[in-house]
Amino acid sequence: MADFGDISDDNNGKHHMARRDLAKREIHRLITSEGLTNAQLCARLSLPRRTLERYLHEIFSEDCDILMRPTAQDVAMEAAKLRERLMERRQAILKIADDETVDPAVRLQAEELAVRLDSANLKLVAAPPAILERQMRRPDGIPRREVPTSVGALGVEASNLIVKKEEQQ
Repeated sequence: MADFGDISDDNNGKHHMARRDLAKREIHRLITSEGLTNAQLCARLSLPRRTLERYLHEIFSEDCDILMRPTAQDVAMEAAKLRERLMERRQAILKIADDETVDPAVRLQAEELAVRLDSANLKLVAAPPAILERQMRRPDGIPRREVPTSVGALGVEASNLIVKKEEQQ
């Protein structure tokens, strides 16, 4: 039976970090493998209730961070979905560019936008999932965007051009 009761907060806990980490690992193990209650954990580890509660908060915060962080596979899947949406919009934009009944200025704008959509698609194909994952991670308090701003802006611009063409007809 481990005794973690002498882990205190004197000196801001600087001298007991290794023992705290050991205690938190043991608490995590006892909860997951034996399903102990808080009272049982306090008794088994000789910890004060408030210390246990603080450790539990830290443990669950770390677990939550791990669960919320996208994996490389998640990022690759999102990139594939984004590429598919970009290519669908590109096809609609190319129809505008090829339509001789559309104003030449709009056709030129559509052609330029199609090239930029190709460029965005190439970046999504060429960037390995690890790079995309790093770009999608967010510091605490800053919301993560589903797509990079420049690619998102291209999608909006493509949608606007499609709507503009439909309004002309």
